[in-house]
Amino acid sequence: MTPPVSVTLPQFHPDGTPLVDAARRAEALGFTGVFLFDHLYPLDGPKRPVVELFAALGAVAAATSLLRVGSLVARATTRPPDATASGVAAVQAVSGGRMVAGLGAGDTAAKGEMDAYGLAFPPFEERLETLRKADAILLDELRGAGLYRQTGQVFAVLLPVKSVGVMGDGRT
Repeated sequence: MTPPVSVTLPQFHPDGTPLVDAARRAEALGFTGVFLFDHLYPLDGPKRPVVELFAALGAVAAATSLLRVGSLVARATTRPPDATASGVAAVQAVSGGRMVAGLGAGDTAAKGEMDAYGLAFPPFEERLETLRKADAILLDELRGAGLYRQTGQVFAVLLPVKSVGVMGDGRT
């Protein structure tokens, strides 16, 4: 049995063509999934453009048929919780159930991006509460769309957990 292997797509371009081409190539090569960052601009600064997470995931989902498509970590604080949940649910629907949603509260590395776009970067406890709201809304959206039972695994990991194991590896 071949282990599942996924790749991160190039999304720091002025358009989505390179990332869609890379996703098609990954699918042709037999990769299991493709993942994208949730950044407003690349970590090296705002000089290069970025294709927004949910727009990119939708394009990739429409251009492929087998790959799982997902967010490495969609920051619940980058957009309102309803918008985050709606984006995940939309990609889940467009992809036919292939969406893998990683949600997070956003770490301090995100502060510069948030400041640059005039978005609030509240203290950790407030960001965590926003994550909890997004998680609850997402679960409601999945249930309402009839997609919850098609979802392979739904769980939240909140601090102070230091490690998340895979079933059977002795850490779960």
